[in-house]
Amino acid sequence: MTAPLRPRNTPTLPLPVVRPDPCIQTIPLRPEEIEVVREDDIATRQVDREELARRLGSPADLPRAPSQLPPARPAATPPPIPAAAKLRSRSRKLLVTLFLGGFAVVALASVVLAGQPDPAPAPVAAEPRPPAQPQLVAPDPVADLVARARALIASGDREAALDLVLRSEATYAKDARLAALAGRLYFEKLWWADGVKQLRVAFELEPSLRGDPELVALAVNGFVTTPRHNALLGTFVREDIGAAALPALDEIAKTHPSRTIRNRAAAAIRRMASH
Repeated sequence: MTAPLRPRNTPTLPLPVVRPDPCIQTIPLRPEEIEVVREDDIATRQVDREELARRLGSPADLPRAPSQLPPARPAATPPPIPAAAKLRSRSRKLLVTLFLGGFAVVALASVVLAGQPDPAPAPVAAEPRPPAQPQLVAPDPVADLVARARALIASGDREAALDLVLRSEATYAKDARLAALAGRLYFEKLWWADGVKQLRVAFELEPSLRGDPELVALAVNGFVTTPRHNALLGTFVREDIGAAALPALDEIAKTHPSRTIRNRAAAAIRRMASH
């Protein structure tokens, strides 16, 4: 008696999973034994298929053996890539490679340069200075006149020297050197009034001449030379010469051999101190 057939759309229950029994020892088969088992299995499947077809009555609904399946269509071959596209792709890859390589070189150079010390600035060459221009000295006619007068004095011709100085004063009345030299020449001649007049003009034009050692000694010597006290010379020494005459007066008051001259110098010192 044949077994009842199941409907076509009846879901197939999953087959139970047969797990190998660890207690059963598996003996490996040789290749020729595997081939025999494979042929027996194929034959058994063919018999089962024919039996199933006989029962169902429709062999078209049965699954076909792999050998009976229609040949599979070959996979579609992608179209070949044009040569221009390949060239463009290679060019892009080359450009990207060059760009990345250049960037890496620049980055490496920046790191190397950052670690190096800054170079010392180059010395700046000094610009050559132009040669110094000779300074033009303005002519000093008064200096020439004074030099000529002193030369005459040295030669013993004092009158010619005094005449030259007095004539030059008319032209250079604002120069104290001529008045001072004229006052000296007058004092040497014992012409006290003319000498005091010239020296006062010189002091007015150049106040620093009040402390000139030569003129101070000239005035003090004139003050102690006269046999009697000369009021003009005394006033000139005390008021026009002033403190610059004190050292010379003090020396005369202590060491002069004449008692009269010593008293005159001491009196002048007391009057200067009282003022």
